[in-house]
Amino acid sequence: MNLSIKRIEAASKTEGQVPMVYIFWSQGMTRRSALISIIYQILKQRADVLLYRNSPDFYLNKLRTSSCSFELLWKTFLEILFMLPGLLCCLSLLGVGEEQDDFIQAWFKFFESWSGPPVQCIIYQSTSSRYSEFRQRVDLDNLYDIESSLDVCENLNHVVRAEASRHSILKQAHITLWDNLWRATKYFFLVVSFKEYMNAVNKAVMAVVALHTQVTSLDHAEEPDSVMEFLIRWSNTEKTRSKLRRHFTIATHCILPLLIPEAGRTHLQMKANDAIATAIHSKSPKRVNATADPTQPSEAEVSDIDWNTLAITPASRSTIWCYMKAKIDAVANESFENCQPIDLDEAHHLLGHCNSTPNNASLQMRNTVLAFIKHDLFESPRLKDHMALSGELIQNELISVIETGLELAPEAMLNGAFQESIAR
Repeated sequence: MNLSIKRIEAASKTEGQVPMVYIFWSQGMTRRSALISIIYQILKQRADVLLYRNSPDFYLNKLRTSSCSFELLWKTFLEILFMLPGLLCCLSLLGVGEEQDDFIQAWFKFFESWSGPPVQCIIYQSTSSRYSEFRQRVDLDNLYDIESSLDVCENLNHVVRAEASRHSILKQAHITLWDNLWRATKYFFLVVSFKEYMNAVNKAVMAVVALHTQVTSLDHAEEPDSVMEFLIRWSNTEKTRSKLRRHFTIATHCILPLLIPEAGRTHLQMKANDAIATAIHSKSPKRVNATADPTQPSEAEVSDIDWNTLAITPASRSTIWCYMKAKIDAVANESFENCQPIDLDEAHHLLGHCNSTPNNASLQMRNTVLAFIKHDLFESPRLKDHMALSGELIQNELISVIETGLELAPEAMLNGAFQESIAR
């Protein structure tokens, strides 16, 4: 909240410029309160434009009206936009809920018909099928990326620092650091898993082509090779891959929560504290308190270390990431080893029926087969059902991956390197 206030105050000093507004969705917020916040921020920044013909409290009176619906507030928002030179907007809605979805949906509908001053909006949100097909939507995850070894290990840094000096950090901020580590690890798993899923899709398409070759009569005008080329070309187009990626992301979000599971976080906190104690003990073998638990550092030892000045070196980061990545690759491979994106039995039945139909042109058969493949890939619950079967296993394995990093990070931060025996 303090950060939002500071940004509003800073933006309010840019009189005569395009206003900038921010929304950080918090617990209890609704689409109505979010829109009121946006209008308030605009008023704070461009009162010179909006109030030169009205009284100072003209818009504030509108906002104070408890019976004012979201639809009426949105009309007020549009009236304000027409009087501005433009608008820059940043919306952070990392939670999942109907209010968030409705709020984002309102923005997408706005962009479909807006013809007034330029509006640029960046939205941080969880993937939802409700607006994945929006034409003007640009998925930044597909255009820009951060090296996963840097992303994950940087979050490891933050978590170890927080665990080593937990008394000096707010509880919610502490939990947020764990959520960030979980999201970074989960994101790389999704990247690797999507490659495995695409391999499964390509194998399934090839299997359909093989079935087509078996059941198609030789008197068809189109050779099986041309069907194979067409289907392979279709499955590898950027449009198909992009649609498969959205479908895959939505399916995985159903089994992998946005925030780290509480039981998993509790387990990892214990492991992190054990690793911190081991690292401190190996660096300072002389105990300050001889009667203390030998697996835990004394308060004097902890206070002697300024963890905020420590970081994993690039060399150690590379080694830690190798161990974590190997586990993630193994989990992704195991999760999709037996994945069947297309029902081959049903495909065999369909091809046999098409082949037995009199005067069934090759082009018509090809289109029928493609429609069947599209249905299995994009409309049937096959992927979600497959993910549901291995959902708990994947969650546990990702917790294990993070545990591997936490076992190595404290000593790497203290010594700038670590013994290979720890990772074995």
